[in-house]
Amino acid sequence: MLVGVDMWEEPIEVVPTAHFFMGGLHINSHTETNVPRLFACGEVVGGTHGSNRLGANAKNELFVFGYRAGKFAAEHSRRAVKLGVNWDHVKEEESRIHGLFRNGTPPTELKKSLKNIMSENVGVGRSEEGLKRAIYLVEGLREREVPRMGVSEDGRKYRSDLVNALEIYNMLDVAELVARSALFRTESRGAHYRIDYPKRDDENWRFHTGVKLDKKKMTISKTPIKTIE
Repeated sequence: MLVGVDMWEEPIEVVPTAHFFMGGLHINSHTETNVPRLFACGEVVGGTHGSNRLGANAKNELFVFGYRAGKFAAEHSRRAVKLGVNWDHVKEEESRIHGLFRNGTPPTELKKSLKNIMSENVGVGRSEEGLKRAIYLVEGLREREVPRMGVSEDGRKYRSDLVNALEIYNMLDVAELVARSALFRTESRGAHYRIDYPKRDDENWRFHTGVKLDKKKMTISKTPIKTIE
């Protein structure tokens, strides 16, 4: 049941909503990503609805690609070679996590700062000035504030403080790639609206925006859209 609606028996209501974050991981028809053994589906992937999506349409992706992800992941697991544990990586991660227990800025404060940066500069209406400001501020949080972040000893018991600390690293990466992608695309399309480029430009921008991490730097490129005639 979803909000009192039985999705197997009743129609799913589709309503307009204001999305300003779209996109996600690139997958193939078997829901495989470019990371070996990692399958993905739903709103975490680029999606089947292009540059926009009406409210509740994501359920279609979950039904169809959720089934396919489970099916192909199961098939892969039956023939995959079992991997060993890299204990050096385990010890490195263990050391990183234990190193967070120290006196410092609470991770919730960093989360609040990041949310304010994104809300003010990378919201529904975007501009070159605001996006560049967001990138600068996000980089500043990562370089100057995160090293001063500390998890209280209570975090060992209740875990929420530690979870917030671990999440902030990923949140900063996602925030930066969203801002850089929006700055790269000098047009307005679907949920992406540039105040300084209010019109859609099919001649130059009928492409997917791709982001990769190359030597700890984000590189952005255009990928042609494959259409079925």
